[in-house]
Amino acid sequence: MSGVEAALTDEQEAVVAAPPTARLLVRAGAGTGKTHTLIERLNALVDRHDIQPGRGVLVLSFTRAAVGEIRDRVRDRGGDAAFVRARTFDSFATRSLAELDPGGAWQQTGYDARIRAALRLDLSELLDDYEHVCVDEVQDLVGPRAQLVKNILEQADCGFTLLGDPAQAIYNFTLDDSTEREEGPMVLVGWLRETFPQLEEHVLAENHRARSEITRHVWDLWPQLAGEQPDWLGIRDRLVNIFRDETEILDSDTDLRGFAQDAETRTALLFRNNGLALLQSATLRRLRIPHVVQRGASDRCVPAWV
Repeated sequence: MSGVEAALTDEQEAVVAAPPTARLLVRAGAGTGKTHTLIERLNALVDRHDIQPGRGVLVLSFTRAAVGEIRDRVRDRGGDAAFVRARTFDSFATRSLAELDPGGAWQQTGYDARIRAALRLDLSELLDDYEHVCVDEVQDLVGPRAQLVKNILEQADCGFTLLGDPAQAIYNFTLDDSTEREEGPMVLVGWLRETFPQLEEHVLAENHRARSEITRHVWDLWPQLAGEQPDWLGIRDRLVNIFRDETEILDSDTDLRGFAQDAETRTALLFRNNGLALLQSATLRRLRIPHVVQRGASDRCVPAWV
């Protein structure tokens, strides 16, 4: 039994309902339902177009956390799409090397070296059965991983759905200035436009999280952040003005007490480092204000094998 299909906005439905042969680039900011759209896209490919979920759809994302979320949500959604297997780029590269170059020197190398080794492979035979490729978080694709996706899209020769948000790119720091001009995420977008003239570009612009006035003001900056040449200084100045006008800085015990009076409101405090977070936590404890210091999602208290 398939789960109950969640409602889709018109812009999400346009992505979900596209035929399997379509080549889509979907730009979607935080809170616009990007992952929800991807899950429904996978269900449509399997249920509406009878694509085999195992060998017919390839789903790739950058981190194990993102892959885990896709697997959990597609499983919760129900239906045959629950058998779609999402993988990280590193996992895909390793599996490809294991099939096409068993016993190769790559077995003694790390993930980055395996990605580079996979770039030398002819993947067309492995990709021959796939009818659609989905790639999530494309804004994080730089360097050899970006080249791996290019190779996959060219050699698979099928429809694809790529989703991401240029405003959330966080891996450009791995590139120096000259390399970023050649291998950054916007370069991948330019390559897509040039290589696939029939590329359909979609934007998910309806934000489902921005409910307060301040978050709506911040969300208004997204079109500039997602542009090809953002005015970083101008965006910074607008953010400073937004927070100066709309919020009170929590720099005293009085401010903190007033902030904590509304028991119905949940607020996140973000800090540049753990030291600042712990100092603020000490102040909150002294004022007997309930709170939780949230660890990073990738932090581990004990090794993974325990």
